[in-house]
Amino acid sequence: MELSFLKDGGSSYFLIKNIPKDTSFFLKNRYFIAFFKMQKAKKVAFKDNLGDDMFDGFFIENLKQGSRIIIKTKKGYKASYEQKGNRVFVRAVELKVEKIKPHIYKQVPKELVSLPFYISDSVFVKKRSQTTESYDETLFFTGVKMFAQRNYTMAVEFFKEIIKKYPNSKFYVSSHFLLGDCYKSRKDYAKAIEVYKQAIKLSPKNDTVAQTLLSMADIWLSKQYYSKARDIYKSVIKDYSTSRWGNEAKFLMAKSYYDQKRYKKAVSLFVDIDKKNEYYPLSFLFAAECFIKDKDDARAVLAYYSMSKFLNKINAANYHKELTDVAGALCRFNDYKAADTIFSYVEKTKMQDAIEESYLGRMRCDLLSGNLDDLKTKAEIIIHSSKNKDRIKKAQKLLDKAKLQGGDVDKKTIESIIKKYKSQPDIVSLALYVYAKKSYRNKNYKEALSYLLKLKKMFPASRYIKDAKPLEQDSINNLIDNFYKHPNKEKLDFIYNSIVSLNAYTADMCKTAVGLIVFGDIDRLSKILPYAKDRECKKALYAKYYIEKGFDKNALESLDGVEKSKPYIYFVSMVMGDINYFKNSYDNAYSFYKKAYNINNALLKDYLKMKMADTLMLEGKYSESLNYTDLKFKIHSDKIQFIKGLDYFNLKRYKKAVAVFKQFQDNLKYEEKALFYTAISYIKLKDKKNAKVYFDMLRKKYPSSRYLKTLKVLLQ
Repeated sequence: MELSFLKDGGSSYFLIKNIPKDTSFFLKNRYFIAFFKMQKAKKVAFKDNLGDDMFDGFFIENLKQGSRIIIKTKKGYKASYEQKGNRVFVRAVELKVEKIKPHIYKQVPKELVSLPFYISDSVFVKKRSQTTESYDETLFFTGVKMFAQRNYTMAVEFFKEIIKKYPNSKFYVSSHFLLGDCYKSRKDYAKAIEVYKQAIKLSPKNDTVAQTLLSMADIWLSKQYYSKARDIYKSVIKDYSTSRWGNEAKFLMAKSYYDQKRYKKAVSLFVDIDKKNEYYPLSFLFAAECFIKDKDDARAVLAYYSMSKFLNKINAANYHKELTDVAGALCRFNDYKAADTIFSYVEKTKMQDAIEESYLGRMRCDLLSGNLDDLKTKAEIIIHSSKNKDRIKKAQKLLDKAKLQGGDVDKKTIESIIKKYKSQPDIVSLALYVYAKKSYRNKNYKEALSYLLKLKKMFPASRYIKDAKPLEQDSINNLIDNFYKHPNKEKLDFIYNSIVSLNAYTADMCKTAVGLIVFGDIDRLSKILPYAKDRECKKALYAKYYIEKGFDKNALESLDGVEKSKPYIYFVSMVMGDINYFKNSYDNAYSFYKKAYNINNALLKDYLKMKMADTLMLEGKYSESLNYTDLKFKIHSDKIQFIKGLDYFNLKRYKKAVAVFKQFQDNLKYEEKALFYTAISYIKLKDKKNAKVYFDMLRKKYPSSRYLKTLKVLLQ
């Protein structure tokens, strides 16, 4: 925060920049005060001589609750300020004193009598027999006029004059009360309370004391001294329990807790207010509002039902916001008829603000009921006629929500809505869910899951997460089925990541696990197998996991008790084949793989074909191995082609071996061996020239290869 004293031509002013958010400003005649709550500032002594015609000086001090700046103007001026964003300009305004005009009122007009001057109405009416007006009476009614015109500075001077010079005047006590009102209206709260106390002391049984006490409580509330305000309410409730002021104090006591957002305490006081109390309807309206704040629509609706007969007792112009909130709760409770009653009551005020707020409430109800045509009509009215930018934005947002709820939106519209409302989770999460749902209906399951993944990542607490669960499960199962028809690693990775990220373990975990086995992605099995619903499949695949990890004993224990029926018997045979394979008992391994090959699963059949070809090759049955090298899918094409090359090499069909091995150039897994077998095949073909070429390639790419020594000897 920065404070500067500036001069601009013939005028001067103070400029305060970078003001904290919780700053309060007050004017007290020649003083301007800025209060910074819970902020500490460096204390600065009062500067009496600024060399200025308008300002005397300023000082800064720290208090328990924060710190404050006090700026003082010179005599003949009063302080004023203007706030622009996080800047405040403090200026001095010259005081203009009007001349007193006698005989202003012989009788005070009714509109002045109706103003809340905390004195009896009879004070304002002159006796008919009185033909002349005393000077104290002239002062008093001139002060009343100034008060009515909100010229509180002038009114103060008139009432102070009576108090100072006319202690026996019949207007003496009333002037105290009105002087307190002037100070309160000027937000000079300390003086207001001081004068109110004097007034009460002068006339403790005056019929305006209770109202004055409430006015003092109002001052304490404005300064956020809630406990002091409540002490006054308790006093009024005790001493004026049967009067309208006692009733008002009960309501204001509850309202003070509401203003502090202590809704549970507030609602306990609101609902305790008796039906005979004129504040009963308003109390139950605020009780409903408390329940709404606590997201308890059911109890909010019950609170409204308790006072619905007294709806016309509530000033809709003053409380249209609370009324529209309750109408919204009724809509969420599916009581659209009662909601319409409230909206109509608010709209009868014919106040633009109230009507627009009511229309926004109706639009929210229309979203719930699906009455999108009426929503669009109300939105167009607000967008094209309202002068309130915030309401226009809200109407546009509800209109966009209606588009989303209708569901007929393309990807471009969805992306523009997401971009437009990127900081508003409610509409962005709806947009993501709606387009995921549309993609699902169009059987574009991958895109549906992509948007559901975005939804889960961006808004994990969104209410649409629960609604999306059936879409997630069915989309994943459809992608799994598609994967089995056209398997590739990218599809499997997407399926697996979707399951884990969305916690979609109700999908077919057994089929997903088989896909991971076929692709050799054994480590991921442990993440999804616990959720497999098929107990027998789960046990058999756990056995496969254990055997791949080298835990033969665990594998056999897991197989124990697996039903010997189809298809589980085939899983058992596959695992038994693996056990024998890793023990180098290739003949037995082949027998078990051959039994497992009867399974009705094209993906697993390809996997087992590769295992049988490998087993036969290792057993030395090269011709038989070649019978299993024709696979349906490309998953194991590298492995099976290398086995095929080894079969040809061992069968001394070197030309075919060379043709196969040449395919492995730039294949990191098989290239070193392929270069060796290509070179040695050329040596067998007595083509040392080409053999030397592949020898050089091997030496250049793999200078530490164990095959170089063998080839070097054979090439000599």
